[in-house]
Amino acid sequence: MFLSARCWLPSLFSLMLPLAGWAQGAPAPDRRVMEAQDLPTLARTSFHFGPSGGLNGADVRGVEPGGPRATTIGLRSGFEAGVAGQWARGGHWALQAGARYTRQGYTQRDQVLVANGAPRVAARAEYRLNYLTVPVSVAYAQFANGQGIQGYAGLYAAKFLAGRYETSDVAPGAPPVRGRVRAADARPVFGRGEYVRPWDAGLQAGLGYRYGPALLQVGYTHGLRSLAPTLSGGSGFTASPYYNRAVRLSLTYFAFGPRD
Repeated sequence: MFLSARCWLPSLFSLMLPLAGWAQGAPAPDRRVMEAQDLPTLARTSFHFGPSGGLNGADVRGVEPGGPRATTIGLRSGFEAGVAGQWARGGHWALQAGARYTRQGYTQRDQVLVANGAPRVAARAEYRLNYLTVPVSVAYAQFANGQGIQGYAGLYAAKFLAGRYETSDVAPGAPPVRGRVRAADARPVFGRGEYVRPWDAGLQAGLGYRYGPALLQVGYTHGLRSLAPTLSGGSGFTASPYYNRAVRLSLTYFAFGPRD
């Protein structure tokens, strides 16, 4: 009798546990919870995409001619619009990519030191550069379903589309000079007009916050490819390299894709 009780008592105890939970209004524990598995990480592979837009503040680094001529570079505000997508296979990690039209640029002020040492503004210029930008980043989210705070880092490539420039205060009473910025890998030494290389590429990184299908990001882009074309004609002159820099704020709405 004692041995038979040892056989059926554990079985009876295991059957009573779910009944006790049911009597208290609590459902029986899920098997995945009992195994201490993170439920969001069990989600299937998903791809979300949607419209994206934002603002940026850009300038360039490297335009520092020496001698009596001094150059000051300033920020210029711009905007961007396009599409963005995110691919994730459950868990905290995701791959983000997009394609966007980006308008950025910079302002430039040149000063010439006169005989008495006082600086005189020789020219002010404003450049507007338009790119088709393709960023690719790896992101890590706070929660395993992709929600919450996130950090991202990656690369970008940008194709120059078109641009404009405007120069003023070249001489007292002179009207502003306006023109197109053209794409070229090489330019003549004494040619007129403004040129930049047709391709830009660099690094990007930033922080974001996702709530539902909305993703807000703030980031920084650091160009690694000089915008200055080489000088042709065998003159022996070299162009001073300069590089794009920008801070950006964007909002993406993942309108398409499975619900998290």
